[in-house]
Amino acid sequence: MGRPSILLLTRGEKLVQTFETNLRMFFGTNIQIYTVHEHGELDSQLVNECELILVSAESILDRLPKLLHERALFARRTVHLPKLEQLMDLAPGTQCLFVSNSMDTIVDAIELLNRLGFDHLHFIPYVPQTAEVPVLEDIDVAVTHGLKELVPETIDKVIDLGIRPIDLTTIYDIAQQLNLPVENVYFYIAEFCPPWKKFSQFRKQ
Repeated sequence: MGRPSILLLTRGEKLVQTFETNLRMFFGTNIQIYTVHEHGELDSQLVNECELILVSAESILDRLPKLLHERALFARRTVHLPKLEQLMDLAPGTQCLFVSNSMDTIVDAIELLNRLGFDHLHFIPYVPQTAEVPVLEDIDVAVTHGLKELVPETIDKVIDLGIRPIDLTTIYDIAQQLNLPVENVYFYIAEFCPPWKKFSQFRKQ
């Protein structure tokens, strides 16, 4: 019996590489991983052969035939907690330009940051080359998840929170659907969600 196969379908090349690294940390060589980012060619035969298709955004499902949507799984994502320290020193009400390559990615990221206690900051969504461009005059800080190259040149301070890894709940969903053992959970938690006294104290404020 061959190894189960999964297709990673994301917007950017850096993101698809991050997803592959995350899955290898858990499943090692127990699965075959194929990757395609937004500007890559989608091989219909490969898509048909993969048991599971992991997509980084629901809008990417448009690239797949509707018959394959039931085989697709939306990747819930988390954040590298130690990198959030960069946001802790910002004053309440600070206007932060949140930069990414899609609006749905920004909305999801801001919702997570608000749940983690950063709702005292004012995040302003910004996707380059879109119709709605915010006024940048009063914005001194840009926040992004690994896409610093998209930040407008007029903004000097850039806080890069790193590319968001796959959330543990999605890892468990993949394991269940492909009948795989979940290993190395401790190492994954230690990498992205370490015991961090400063963050705990910040949440209590």
